[in-house]
Amino acid sequence: MSRSSVVIGAALLLLAVAAAGGVYAVRSTFATSQPESGEVLSGHIASAPPLTSGFALDPRYGWLTAMQPGSVSSVALVNEAGAQLSDRIDGVTLALTSPNGRYVALWSTTPQGTSELRFLDAVLRPVKIGGVSFATDEHLTDRGLAWANDSSAVVVATVNLARTRETQNVPVRATLRTVDRQSSAVTTLLTTDLAAFGVFGWNRNAKSIALLVSPPGASRGAAASSYATLEDHPGASLQLKTTTDVPVNADYSARYVAAVGDCSSGPPCRAVFVHDALTYQTIAETTLVSQGGWGVTFRPRSTDLLVHVQRGSDMTGATFALELWADLGRGAKREVARIHVTANGPSLTIPGSWSRADGSAVALLQRLSDGTWSGDLVDTATLARVPITTRQPVAAVVVDAKLEAAPAIRTPQPSPARYPVRTAEDVLRGVVTDPFVTGAQPGTSVRLEPASFGAPLYVHALRARDHDLWLVPRVIGPRTVQVYAVIIDPDGYGAAGIAVIWTGDSGGSGIQVPPIGEARARDLAASGGVSVIAADLVWMTVAPIEGFLCWEMAPMWRLTGGDGRVVYVTSDGELKTAAEVEPFR
Repeated sequence: MSRSSVVIGAALLLLAVAAAGGVYAVRSTFATSQPESGEVLSGHIASAPPLTSGFALDPRYGWLTAMQPGSVSSVALVNEAGAQLSDRIDGVTLALTSPNGRYVALWSTTPQGTSELRFLDAVLRPVKIGGVSFATDEHLTDRGLAWANDSSAVVVATVNLARTRETQNVPVRATLRTVDRQSSAVTTLLTTDLAAFGVFGWNRNAKSIALLVSPPGASRGAAASSYATLEDHPGASLQLKTTTDVPVNADYSARYVAAVGDCSSGPPCRAVFVHDALTYQTIAETTLVSQGGWGVTFRPRSTDLLVHVQRGSDMTGATFALELWADLGRGAKREVARIHVTANGPSLTIPGSWSRADGSAVALLQRLSDGTWSGDLVDTATLARVPITTRQPVAAVVVDAKLEAAPAIRTPQPSPARYPVRTAEDVLRGVVTDPFVTGAQPGTSVRLEPASFGAPLYVHALRARDHDLWLVPRVIGPRTVQVYAVIIDPDGYGAAGIAVIWTGDSGGSGIQVPPIGEARARDLAASGGVSVIAADLVWMTVAPIEGFLCWEMAPMWRLTGGDGRVVYVTSDGELKTAAEVEPFR
């Protein structure tokens, strides 16, 4: 069976993704029967319930939908009830919704070949598209557009030449710009002929843009591509990160990046990773067992993951499912929708998944013979569902201003299994059964060997609003392969909530905890003229743009001299005075 798919705007499709060591491709696996309902892909996956009353289509939400089947060049704004709210918008090549769900960045091409960027406000009536905020003869790169996390501006990545057979050996100039939504101010951040860019997200709070950097002409996700961050001002330098997986997208806040690749235990196991967008430190790893291709994205306004998988196939077609993985994949995993797609001769169209712009509902839709898309819209909190049929969705929006300001939609989570953490002995007794550490699903229990953990390290919080914590290493032989942060609550109880996982070579040295040892920190302080009488580990969140890195998993040493002077040694070995550190508290 061969397979074809339709390009569906911002929808999540099964991905053929390149990773270190190989390419994971969409493929068919013939079977004599369909998988059982609720088949386990990664731990326990709760299967979808039947249709439920009390949930309905809501006209406060809407989509830009394609006016012609199979093409997004002409779109219109409609609400969930099916009412068309705008005139037809032609020439669209990309439509991308802002994190707050209200605005859509429209990239279009004129008959003369000029590319233009405009912004649509889905709340104002009558619906109007703004004037041209940016125009260029250059070409948008693959994944060349991303919103700032506050919905105030976009990042645009372009190249001066379209890659063709005739231009494959011609130098390509790539440019990265920001465009303000309100003022249309354009700022050029970087121009180079050494690389092309794909943009994942822009965290304006951290002043950092997350990028995929590729040699000119390389396809997205190629093995030569690298993850990088760039400060959001002209003249900033790219900060390349070492990766062993393939980053695919960022969450609405641009704080986290999802990636795919081999499990840390090695192939053929496959996994979804979630990394800190600034440091690319691994926060979560979830193994995925699937009979075919798979794709992953973040649920809007949430740190939950939506994972699109192929359950199995037979001679009639293939079965696909959409799963909701709570809390970066560390929480409960539930199947929210499932569709069996019948093959049309030798080909099969992969269903697409969409979310409401605030993440309160998701849909897994298949294309019908008349070009419309049909399936269930599912409430992500209750799993109640309602049938929906629509023209091809391109970008989800809110059409009611009250929903723009709504808080992030969160999946209800079970309370963590808290335990006493006043002493290192308390921590070691509790961490061996902590569900965050063991991976035990709700209603089950797992106990790890105490000998697989190293001595916990106490870390003081520098800011009053933060919590002290323990860093607990998990070891295999001489290597530390995981580190857990056990947060200490005011009552002396706590639980693990953050993890860093070693994803390097199995023969590597593992994770250094802390990154700089106390002896080295004391030597550095002595080189600055401080006679150290006390040393302790401390943390607060500091972005690299400030000149040094500090967070829960990369604490600093605070060293006090006999004369009362205090200095700090950062996780990368920099000696800082109190005057350099204290302003960030």
